[in-house]
Amino acid sequence: MDTILVHPREVFRCAIIAAAAAAGPIDLSPVIEGREAKGGIINPNLDPAGRPLWPEAFWLLQNKTSMVYTLEAPSDFPLAGRVRMLVAALTAGLNHFV
Repeated sequence: MDTILVHPREVFRCAIIAAAAAAGPIDLSPVIEGREAKGGIINPNLDPAGRPLWPEAFWLLQNKTSMVYTLEAPSDFPLAGRVRMLVAALTAGLNHFV
């Protein structure tokens, strides 16, 4: 039997996506907002030279921390549903550390 090791961050991501998906739809497109995506997660190019204007999350990742997550809900859905999705995702993420 083979042993498959899964990186802890992948488990964390899966928990967040699963919780959000229980509250609303996840965009599983291979390209989201012009960026390559997998399973509803966009992994941007973090090369500092490739982006002269950095979003705050990029700056934090380069200068302050080793992990940054930006959560978004579908903007074309009612606000209450979007809030439910974000609260579910955030709760799952926080529970990972408790």
